Amino acid sequence: MVIDGGIRDTQRIFDMEDFNAFVRGFDPSAINDVSMPEINGVTRIGNATCLPGDVVLGTRSGVIFIPPHLAQEVVESSENVRLKDEFGQQRIMEGVYTPGEVDREFSDKMNADFENWKKKQKEVIMPTNKNDYSKPSDLKITDMRISVVGHGGWRWPIIKLYTNQDIVGIGEVRDGASAKYALSLKSRLLGENPCDIDKIFQKIKQFGGHGRLGGGVCGVEMALCDLAGKAYGIPAYMLAGGKYRNKIKVYADTPLKKDPEEMGKALRKGWRMGLSF
Repeated sequence: MVIDGGIRDTQRIFDMEDFNAFVRGFDPSAINDVSMPEINGVTRIGNATCLPGDVVLGTRSGVIFIPPHLAQEVVESSENVRLKDEFGQQRIMEGVYTPGEVDREFSDKMNADFENWKKKQKEVIMPTNKNDYSKPSDLKITDMRISVVGHGGWRWPIIKLYTNQDIVGIGEVRDGASAKYALSLKSRLLGENPCDIDKIFQKIKQFGGHGRLGGGVCGVEMALCDLAGKAYGIPAYMLAGGKYRNKIKVYADTPLKKDPEEMGKALRKGWRMGLSF
């Protein structure tokens, strides 16, 4: 099942042959009422039922359910609309067509122009995630700075490692520990290549420890991984063995309350928000 934030040309989807669309009453909060009792089982979104394999498009007017055998056609149709918008904007800027011509149904001449334009777009080399301005073997750490975010009793020191190639690595001093745990390591990092993660870690791990004492070392290691990932043009998790899962559970704390009734209310509130225990 795919849930998309919206689609522009809904009428064209409705007009497709052999397509039955079911639109139910929908408001933005309905997406919060999503339950999946089993994999490939029946799913409910608000008051609507989605069958296994259906594609679900959320629009301002309602929720549209698209049978699996028509999903590819819908995707291609939507992409064609997006490309037409891009083509029209470009031709208006070039002075080829007026806004009125672009907003109306395309003439045969404009359709031919559009098809030729699409072919040229496919011939353009797609960009990659590689940072072509970075030479990993020549990368050097030039500075470390700290920015503390948060307020009151909740503050998080954020590390920023700067390099000679204008890329910056970011890490966090864990558990809101003092930024001094990280700043004390600065002299041992300057001039080092951040891609040498293991070498640098062996050099600074002696200054770590249990709990908050390890905050500085942990934050530096995060920033090193961030820098190396940016230098090589890959996500940082690829440096730690690759992606294992697509989703992770996020920790949410429920502050302790002395009154059992109040504590129960706080836990029920979290449960209604979708938190699990």
